[in-house]
Amino acid sequence: IKKTQLAVLFLLTTFATTALAEFRVGSWNLLHFGWNNAKDYNAVAVIASQFDFLAVQELMKPAALARLRDVLEQRTGVAWNQIASGAEGRSTYQEHYGFIWRTDKVKYIGGAVSYLDTRDAFAREPFSALFQRLDTGDEFAFATVHIRFGDSRADRSPEILALGEYW
Repeated sequence: IKKTQLAVLFLLTTFATTALAEFRVGSWNLLHFGWNNAKDYNAVAVIASQFDFLAVQELMKPAALARLRDVLEQRTGVAWNQIASGAEGRSTYQEHYGFIWRTDKVKYIGGAVSYLDTRDAFAREPFSALFQRLDTGDEFAFATVHIRFGDSRADRSPEILALGEYW
C-alpha cells in the first residue's frame, strides 16, 4: 500500500469510528413550556430531534414534555423517553426541569433528584439524574439549572457561585 492510500484508509477508519461515536446533547430554555401560549410542538420537535439527549428548563407542566415526546416519536420514528422534576421555585411562580432522550441511544439509570439547597442559594434548585450511553456503555450524570437573570450581574452571582458547592 502506498503512503497516500494508507493515509486515506486511516482517515476513512477515523471518520467511521467518529461517526459511530457521535452523541448530541443539548440544553434548552423553552420559555413557559406547557402554558397555554400557542407553542408549536412540531417546531420545537424539529430542533429537539437533532439531539440524542436534551435538558429542558422552564417546563411549566410535565405533561408538555410527554406531548413533546409523542411528537418526537412521530417525527423521528424512534422511541423517546422523558423525566420531569417536581415543581421548583420560592413563590407561587414555579417551574419544572425535564430531560428527554432517544431510547435507542440513552438509558435512564436512576438517581433523579433535586439538589438539597440548605443555604437557599437557588431560586430553583438544580435537577440531575444518571444515564448511560447505549453505544459505549459510558454512564453520565446530567444536571440542569435555571439561573435567575434578575436586573443585574449581582442578581445572578449568588446562584452561579453556589454551583461550585453543587458540583
